[in-house]
Amino acid sequence: MIKKLCITALSSILISALMINLSALAKESKNMTRQEIADKNLEILFNITTKNNNGPDKDFMNILQKYIFGEVFTIGDLDIKTRELLTVTSLTVMQTLPQLKAHINGALI
Repeated sequence: MIKKLCITALSSILISALMINLSALAKESKNMTRQEIADKNLEILFNITTKNNNGPDKDFMNILQKYIFGEVFTIGDLDIKTRELLTVTSLTVMQTLPQLKAHINGALI
């Protein structure tokens, strides 16, 4: 019961946060490279770039970030806020807390 209430409250907060329209970023990204798009999305969501990867395998993180935030985020017509809402919902259901925390912060920009 508490879990459902938390998910409902979280969804309401995130839907409210979707009022910010980032469609200009989607239009601008048509002329950018995957690296530039990934850097811009990571800067907006998490205030980082692919250049300052931390972790045991920096090359893998760089490839992963460029693919997810530079390619997957450009497929379709969803704006970045809607993608983050869907990401937060998926991570909540899967109970992946470290990623959930980062994406909640990213969704509330």
